[in-house]
Amino acid sequence: MVNYRIDFEAIPWESPIEGLRQKVHRVGGRQLRLVEYSKALPPTGVKRGTSVCLQGQIEIRFDGQTQVYGPGDGVFIPDGRNTGTWAPSFRTP
Repeated sequence: MVNYRIDFEAIPWESPIEGLRQKVHRVGGRQLRLVEYSKALPPTGVKRGTSVCLQGQIEIRFDGQTQVYGPGDGVFIPDGRNTGTWAPSFRTP
């Protein structure tokens, strides 16, 4: 039987910029990342992609309106929709 499980426990953390650490599984030209943000991460530009919020909140601002995503929410940003900004949110519910 083929095992397609990704063992994130075995992948070391990387910190490419302040306020972000990640574990990256790469196969060919594709990757899946487990990302953790801290308050030190400044707002940044949105790029296409798919994400799932596991804990906390993520705020994404498009066209002057902010959308807030919480645990269990999925986000899909299609190609060509790179005009927003996003930041992790650390508000207490």
